[in-house]
Amino acid sequence: MKKWIFLLILSLIYLLILIAPFVPLPMAFSDKLYIFFISGYKIITISIPFIILGGLIISSIIIVFFKKNRRNGIRILFYLFFMFILSVITNQFFIPRLVDFSRGYAIRRAELLIKPLEKYKNDNGTYPNFVSELVPNYIDKLPFTKIISVPHISYKKAHNSYNLMMGQRINGWDVEIILYNSNDEYDSTLKLKRHGNWRYYIVEQ
Repeated sequence: MKKWIFLLILSLIYLLILIAPFVPLPMAFSDKLYIFFISGYKIITISIPFIILGGLIISSIIIVFFKKNRRNGIRILFYLFFMFILSVITNQFFIPRLVDFSRGYAIRRAELLIKPLEKYKNDNGTYPNFVSELVPNYIDKLPFTKIISVPHISYKKAHNSYNLMMGQRINGWDVEIILYNSNDEYDSTLKLKRHGNWRYYIVEQ
């Protein structure tokens, strides 16, 4: 019974680590927290295959050479197999859906800027140079994404339009760039995918 409780707790901790970057938080977070979390996430995702491999080697040695501890070796082997299956299922089925969810959530948060930006242009004949100029006359405060993997909403004024951009860490190292142009003008050389009125593409690192 105890081993099943241990396995359940270990699995829950592992799942929480994997999904935490894509789940909305009730508060804003600092750049230091983002860097710390993403760095830790990268270390964990990179180290897991080596941990599983090392565990397989150790458990195999125990099973072959230490008859008295053969049961423990089999138990370690079972834990590693379970974690491997859990990792595959999570990364293949849950993480892509969580990435889609967090992208959509961040987009909905960023879209809170669109009406204030258009109202600013109607009143002033042009878009603001900085998004902070919207506060407090057009919006009470600037929105934040609430998603650790999508830390910032960037704004850039163009000649007669503007761009909103966000970057989402999707596996600890690759970055998904999320774009919105008010005139629906995008770089045709990029392999862009559509999410509503927004576009996104992945930069592999």
